[in-house]
Amino acid sequence: MEAGTAMAAEARCPACGAAASRIFHEARSVPANSCLLLSTAAAARRCPRGDLRLAFCRGCGFVWNAAFDAARTRYTGRYEETQGFSPVFRAFHQDLARRLIARRGLRRRRILEIGCGKGDFLALLCELGDNTGVGYDPAYAPSRGSDAGGRAVYVRAFLTPETPPPPADLVVCKMTLEHVPDVAAFVGMARAALGDRRDAAAFFMVPDAARILRDCAWEDVYHEHCSYFAAGPLTRLFRAAGFRVLRVGAEFDGQYLTIEAAPAARLRRPASPEDLPELTRAVASFPKRLAASRGRWRRRLAALHRAEGERQALITAHRATLADLVVEVHDDALTSWEAAPRVAARRHSKGQG
Repeated sequence: MEAGTAMAAEARCPACGAAASRIFHEARSVPANSCLLLSTAAAARRCPRGDLRLAFCRGCGFVWNAAFDAARTRYTGRYEETQGFSPVFRAFHQDLARRLIARRGLRRRRILEIGCGKGDFLALLCELGDNTGVGYDPAYAPSRGSDAGGRAVYVRAFLTPETPPPPADLVVCKMTLEHVPDVAAFVGMARAALGDRRDAAAFFMVPDAARILRDCAWEDVYHEHCSYFAAGPLTRLFRAAGFRVLRVGAEFDGQYLTIEAAPAARLRRPASPEDLPELTRAVASFPKRLAASRGRWRRRLAALHRAEGERQALITAHRATLADLVVEVHDDALTSWEAAPRVAARRHSKGQG
């Protein structure tokens, strides 16, 4: 899509149901998976691809990929989402778990985690608070997860509305909601899992869409992430689902947005998000700023290519950056670059799709 152009989205907003939306960014044939490990370069080149058509809801500020195709995503044992090999991220995870335990009084309580990955965070909550937990994730690997001394159990499957959830004092969902197309139904499922108990709560964490739009962080925009939340749209969604919002915060140097909420006594009509004007302005200028960013990367990589020779290694510390660089700034200067995935034990000598 050319800078400054926009078009109406065909579908209603998955968060609020409004029909007033616009497409503000498009990219064709991008990798459909960002964390799928593939054993050969040839397999990586054949990885499934999908399209991006980012839509912005003028009513609530939610952003979603109107071209998302769930059939192209793969959540299996080859899906390597963990950041637990990073000492910095492990320290953040432990601190986050301790703060959540202290704030919510999580001692000898029951925890349900939807989208638990390899179980790192659920195990921390169980170990540090003497809690018990159940985690759901089709990409869970039994050989790598910790059962927290028998306190945690894992189910290698999606949790769906047809699956009766186990009783829980806290529902945790970290870095999962952005992968869900029907966000209203998903948050409604979390609300139903808590019943009407006022002492129960939910804790969600997602990438902060306000930062992505403000900083034109296109490395955080890819097919697998079909839903993007800033603070206002996320708060509105939880209130519409029957939650009382307790706290909204930022984590990991502003990359992540967190929300804590408890069952509300009655359903209230949520107000328009306060950050909607700011989000509207960021969306309007995003195409032009994206074009400028892509131009800078093209020039930078072309200069390195000319200076350093025919074959280079492009090493990325971000799971999405490599794929996005190839898709967003690809030209003849990139054809001789060798791609190396970020340094992580499970990703060594693997391709990513």
